[in-house]
Amino acid sequence: MIDVPGVARFQLNVPSFVAYFHPEGIAKVNAWSRPSFYTCVSVGFDKAHPPEAIRSCFPTILETMARSPQSKAGFLWFERPLDPAMQQIAGQILSPEIHKHLIPHFLSIKSNEMICLSADRILKHSLNDDICNVYSRKSYVVKQYLDNHLQDNISIESLSRKVGLSEFSLSKAFRDNFGCSISDYRTSIRMAQAARMLASTTVSMKRIAFEVGYSHVSNFSIAFKRRFGITPGQARAKATGLDAGPSPLSPDSGDQPSLR
Repeated sequence: MIDVPGVARFQLNVPSFVAYFHPEGIAKVNAWSRPSFYTCVSVGFDKAHPPEAIRSCFPTILETMARSPQSKAGFLWFERPLDPAMQQIAGQILSPEIHKHLIPHFLSIKSNEMICLSADRILKHSLNDDICNVYSRKSYVVKQYLDNHLQDNISIESLSRKVGLSEFSLSKAFRDNFGCSISDYRTSIRMAQAARMLASTTVSMKRIAFEVGYSHVSNFSIAFKRRFGITPGQARAKATGLDAGPSPLSPDSGDQPSLR
């Protein structure tokens, strides 16, 4: 989660590529509820001296980011699904398999490669026509609705009617923006909330199931085990120290993305 006091709060629930322009005078806080849940690669630069690779197109990049539905009060935010090329470079940056004396040079090269891919991603998005931008904004409306209504089992058909798109157009726009289907995204945020509640509260399984949109504990348990490979009861035992194994959302479980 990126918290910009007085401006906005941005929460990442799927593997994402994020670029933001952080003007002077605006505070920014990385709010990590449990540090082991997250991994990120951050590549930054002085706006007065941008890297050679993007110097000529920097104004266009800022203009494109300013049109992002989530840009507010001078804080420009651009969020798109993480593509395979970026995923691969991120893995190389996080775990460089190279001689230790070469690591500084290797990381510099890979950082520049990431900057080039990032600039390319933003510039290509600027070529989208107005219709695509409208679809994109409406997919963000749906995402926000899902984030705020975990208990709601609203159908994709009803969501489509809410934003005035066909089911096909909404589903495609959502996948293009967030890298997953609407149903997969809903399951992801429900299970993430359930895991947090299991780890940090003593609330009953029945109550947790209800809070994340399941009428029956059995259905919730099946979905949770399918997601994390262990039952909710086992997850709570691990989180409370009764089991020394990794928590269901730890990096070792393989459930979390390698880049956020």
